[in-house]
Amino acid sequence: MYKARTELVVKRSIATGYAGLDNDLFCMDKTMLVFDDAKKVVGDVIKALA
Repeated sequence: MYKARTELVVKRSIATGYAGLDNDLFCMDKTMLVFDDAKKVVGDVIKALA
């Protein structure tokens, strides 16, 4: 995670998770957040790259 140039995080919402803790990954400059269903997003990315 720290060696990656770009990180893509897919979440359903901005709400905190089960533990209620903030995730430092979401605040990193190289992180892109996508709010949607992960299965749909991965399918859309694959279609876009094909």
